[in-house]
Amino acid sequence: MRTREIVRVGPAQGGGGSVPIKTKEGWLCIIHGVRPQCTDYVYSLGVMLLDLEDPNKVIGLSKRAILWPEEQYELVGQTPSCVFTNAAILERTAR
Repeated sequence: MRTREIVRVGPAQGGGGSVPIKTKEGWLCIIHGVRPQCTDYVYSLGVMLLDLEDPNKVIGLSKRAILWPEEQYELVGQTPSCVFTNAAILERTAR
C-alpha cells in the first residue's frame, strides 16, 4: 500500500474539483494537487474548507491526500498517475 502523499497545490498545477458543498462549518471543496515524482507528476485529491460568509477565507486545508492513484487504470494511460473529481454527492444520514 502506498502512503498518502502531501497535496501540493501551486500556481502552475492544481485547482478545484467538484462544486463546493455547503456544511454547518463552511464550504467543503474537493481540490486536486500535483507533486513531481521521478520524470512525471502525480495528481491526487485533497479537501479545503472555506468560510460560509466569505469564501475567500480558507478555514482549513488538508496536508495529505484523501485519494491518490493506486489502480492500474489510474496509473497508466493518456494521463498516468492521475485521479480527478468531477462531482460530489452529499448523503444525509439519519441520526
